[in-house]
Amino acid sequence: MKKLIAFFVIAILLISIRYFKTDDFSPFRDFSHVVIVSAKPYNDLTVQVQNGEQYYYDFENTEENRVILENIDKNDVEGYVFYYQLDKKLKDFTSHFDYIYQGEAVGSYDVYYGYYAGYNDFRYVSGKKVNFQLVKTDSSWILGLPLIVTGY
Repeated sequence: MKKLIAFFVIAILLISIRYFKTDDFSPFRDFSHVVIVSAKPYNDLTVQVQNGEQYYYDFENTEENRVILENIDKNDVEGYVFYYQLDKKLKDFTSHFDYIYQGEAVGSYDVYYGYYAGYNDFRYVSGKKVNFQLVKTDSSWILGLPLIVTGY
């Protein structure tokens, strides 16, 4: 009987950890800037673009902006798009992902999809569960969670 109770207690703990887990972007903090796409406007932030019911906010990688990003209600965020310098290598990203695969190239751009357990949202692309899109352009790397919604 004690083993059964212990099993249920452990199961409840594991489920609650999964439920209360917040998005972890710590491996991706060396971005040059990030765009957050929100379902609601933030009165204290400057909207870069409004497209229908979506609001796009652009943040440079500064200490002040990192504090602002930490305080944004993640329930209202529909997507994150991180921009990186071109000097990063693919392996700098892949070591943090659970899996990654190369999609079809778009012109001269290399496109990758995959799954990162530190982010809860996901989409199905070609029947596969993915929650990030990574693109190497001629001038930068772009990482979109769950997808790149700003274009590249």
